[in-house]
Amino acid sequence: PTLMKELKLKSGDLDLLLGVPPCQGFSTHRINNAGIDDPRNQLLLKYFDFVDGLKPKAFLIENVAGLLWKRHEDYLNQLLILAEQHGYTIHFCGILNAKDYGVPQN
Repeated sequence: PTLMKELKLKSGDLDLLLGVPPCQGFSTHRINNAGIDDPRNQLLLKYFDFVDGLKPKAFLIENVAGLLWKRHEDYLNQLLILAEQHGYTIHFCGILNAKDYGVPQN
């Protein structure tokens, strides 16, 4: 509510909310199931508090490919369930490479 007041936003005003929750716990650089209990992983779900409060027409989450790994599927499934419960339809849940879109990064 405070952020919305400061930005003079009403619920439903935004067309798109882009979020980039911390990725360290999901990183593919983690080995031997490291990162499963990383407390930063909860921030993926905390991001949805902003989606719920702001109620944008669409939301996008950028994260690392490791989020799609089996060992992190509980977090991803929880996020997908939250989205569905709040009336959102997920149209894509996969990997995009920024270099394919003109970003000088692989």
